[in-house]
Amino acid sequence: MNTENTVPCLYCLAENAVDEKNCGHCGMPLALKHPENKSSRLRFFSKVFALIAVFCLVMVAYLPR
Repeated sequence: MNTENTVPCLYCLAENAVDEKNCGHCGMPLALKHPENKSSRLRFFSKVFALIAVFCLVMVAYLPR
């Protein structure tokens, strides 16, 4: 189970703390940008959503009626 404070190793799938550099089980380096890192995906989604919302507001004000 992946929680906010752990990240699985890409090699052995052992759970590790987010701030660890190497896996505690197999010793392999942990990925800096893990594919299952939900917080980075949420930040990216929030930025894209905000840009699309601003673009839509500008187009509503700019386009002729």
